[in-house]
Parts: sequence; structure tokens; C-alpha cells
Amino acid sequence: ANEMAGFLKDTQASWEVFDVEGTTYTGKPVVLHSFLPAWEIERTHPLTVAAHAAYSGMFGKEPVLFKWDFCTNGVASMGKCHVPTIGFGPGDPKLAHKRDEHCSIDELIGAFQFYTALPSCL
Repeated sequence: ANEMAGFLKDTQASWEVFDVEGTTYTGKPVVLHSFLPAWEIERTHPLTVAAHAAYSGMFGKEPVLFKWDFCTNGVASMGKCHVPTIGFGPGDPKLAHKRDEHCSIDELIGAFQFYTALPSCL
């Protein structure tokens, strides 16, 4: 706690650890001690603009920007380290991190194509 207080000194940031209780797939109870800061990147940020251009160029349609309501590694990169981060991936977001998460090979290929196009749009 003292270490975190030191990191946040002279900022408007705050933090807390919370416990989430659940059950593993084997039925064993588990407690997750979580610290997951929310994050958002501006629509006008160069990375967002580049992602928009890459998506439009690859798929011939406008991307739909929305809030993900599941956790990603963006918690660390953007939420904690402030490294510009976007969320993009194949599959149905409602299935993200669920036991039955899946996506088609075509969605995987489309995601690979987007990721390879993105640097040329920066």
C-alpha cells in the first residue's frame, strides 16, 4: 500500500484491490485479488485514427467503436503504464474469456490482416 501511495503522490489517481470469488472448472472455490484500472483512448489519438484507417481500408466499411466490458492486457499497457493501446480482435466480445469462446478462421485471418496493415497507417 505504501508503494502505491508513493507512485500516486501528487496525482489525481486512486487505486483499490478488490476480491472476486468464483469457482474453477473443477468446482474448487477461488478468490481473485484484482486491481484493474479502466482506461480509454481518445478518438482523435493518432493510434485510434490509424486503426480506423487500417480497418476501413481492409474491410471497406467503418469500424464500430465501443467499450469492452471485459479485461484485456490493456489494463497494464494503457491503464497502468499509459502506453497508447487499442482493443481489436476476432470473435464475439460477449464470449471473451469464457469457457466457450471461439471464432472462425476467417475472423482470425481478418485480424492478422488488420494488425499487419496498422503500422503503415501510423
